Amino acid sequence: MASLNKDTFYSLLIKVPVLALNFLSGIILARMLGGTGRGLYQFVTTSTDLAILILGLNLPTALAYFIASNTIDRKQVFGITFSIIISAILLFGLFVGATFLFSEQLLSWFLPKEYQSIFFVAFIGSYFLFMLIQNILVGILQGDRHFNTINLLSLLLRIIPLAIYGFAYYLLYTEQLVLNLEERFGLVLLVQLISLFLYLVLALPKIKPQLSFSFRGAIRPFLDYLSIVYLDMLVFFLNRRSTVWFIEEYSDMSALGDYAMALLLSESVAQLMAVIPLVLMPYLTRMNRQEGIQIFLLFNRISFGAVVLIAVVLAILAPLIIWLCLGDEFMGATVPLQILSIAAIFLIVRSMFANYNYAYKRPKYNLYGDFLGLLAILILSYLLIPTYGIIGASFAALGAYLVSGLYLSINVLLDAKVSFKEAFLLRWTDIGRLRERLQ
Repeated sequence: MASLNKDTFYSLLIKVPVLALNFLSGIILARMLGGTGRGLYQFVTTSTDLAILILGLNLPTALAYFIASNTIDRKQVFGITFSIIISAILLFGLFVGATFLFSEQLLSWFLPKEYQSIFFVAFIGSYFLFMLIQNILVGILQGDRHFNTINLLSLLLRIIPLAIYGFAYYLLYTEQLVLNLEERFGLVLLVQLISLFLYLVLALPKIKPQLSFSFRGAIRPFLDYLSIVYLDMLVFFLNRRSTVWFIEEYSDMSALGDYAMALLLSESVAQLMAVIPLVLMPYLTRMNRQEGIQIFLLFNRISFGAVVLIAVVLAILAPLIIWLCLGDEFMGATVPLQILSIAAIFLIVRSMFANYNYAYKRPKYNLYGDFLGLLAILILSYLLIPTYGIIGASFAALGAYLVSGLYLSINVLLDAKVSFKEAFLLRWTDIGRLRERLQ
């Protein structure tokens, strides 16, 4: 329990400056790219993230579970992981290369037709490689509970973009430098390559990977767990990002840029509190069920109370925040930000209860909840986005998070045999226990 509290406290402590730096670098990047460029960046990264999830089989969650629980030999886990990484890189490279040469229609899933140049193809390839490796290393570090290393990397990977983007924006603003859109994306590519280097240098010595390609007795349990988790995370990703493709279809890149900034700001709230379930899951796998439920309830009450407070404040201050940080060019993000701030509450509810299910081998219920959310967002997006644009997209996202969050919370509370009051209403004793950890 002491280690859990310590890891959670320090992870939350480091998350505040990390999110602040991410917020600043995101704002500077948006100003540097402009509304259309920021919309393009959102479209490209969303499509590539989906490819990473599909081809990478959502390994990070499975790695965190199997390494923490020691149910499969560590060398076998690394051997399976290495095989999947190589296969994913080869398949993605072949697909992008072939579509660039022979089918601009298929490539338009990753790049709009007017941006299908060699440079942007190289950009998505670099982004795919970096994010795939980064996500896998984070999953391994979580399983080994190297949260200090994760926190350090998180901090460094926010300082570097802020420094590079900030300096470039200063030169552009003072007209000492002129860059076209590809050259500005080149700065993003530089940041990705530096970040990949840092991950390899700082994470690999902690992990000390040793591979075994003798998979006897390991493949079946690994794939059994991975299959449900994989489908669930795929559906969950579509819950969070399918609105991007609807906006690209029915609106334009500038509107998508506004929506992207509303997503960035609102999801900062969710990312802050998402530290709790990520730290909690490896510990729950080691606790007996009754003790684990009590610890889960304590941290759920604290995270829910905090996210409600932050989300309400963000929704109220949204017009001022957008105007001060992004200027008139992005004022269209104001109403979507207000709606998505409330949606962040249900996103955290979903995240907390989903990690409970991962810890206690109940991932199929996450799939059910996220599938209901996916149905909600597809129906609402189809009905709302053609008429109401990014405001409709924001309501579609809110509806999806509400549906999946409610389903998962009801499902877990029935399994744990506890009430909504026990799970969500913050107690004075909770505040006292939190204050003790902060002293």
